[in-house]
Amino acid sequence: PINKITGLPGMRRKGMGHNLNTRAAALRYARENGKAYADVTVIVAHLGGGISVKLHHNGRIEDCVNDEEGPFSPERAGGLPMYDVIHRSFEEGQSDKSMMKLVKNQGGLMAHLGTTDSRKAEEMIAGGDEHARLVYDAMALNVCKNIGKIAPGVCGKVDAILLTGGIAYSKYVT
Repeated sequence: PINKITGLPGMRRKGMGHNLNTRAAALRYARENGKAYADVTVIVAHLGGGISVKLHHNGRIEDCVNDEEGPFSPERAGGLPMYDVIHRSFEEGQSDKSMMKLVKNQGGLMAHLGTTDSRKAEEMIAGGDEHARLVYDAMALNVCKNIGKIAPGVCGKVDAILLTGGIAYSKYVT
């Protein structure tokens, strides 16, 4: 319950986003290390079209930074400055649907680089595109910051940090 409280009553943090994928990674880690899932403490970062970071402890997901509040990703805007979001929401022509489409499908790498394919972003970087490098590095740095954000829930005592999802195959990011 402590991880769901926000600064406004009635608005609670949600533990959604990539739960099955991160749990499978945590279960695999436990199995490969001869332990029960309930006996491992891992932080799992799912790096895909959306990015979420989960703390698995005592056999359950205890904390989560989902793709609404955490790092931006290939498709999602991630956590945004609240004042800017409020102002943007009230611009002429904006609706709930258009704002949701913007932050869920047209944000992140798509907004900055015109692609949701991290491999294309890396090709741009390899071709010398410094803007692409800056944006991609910012995405990776934000993943790291959000891994650190949930570690205090277990006093930083984690057995492992696991990466899963398509971008986890990127040597550049990992």
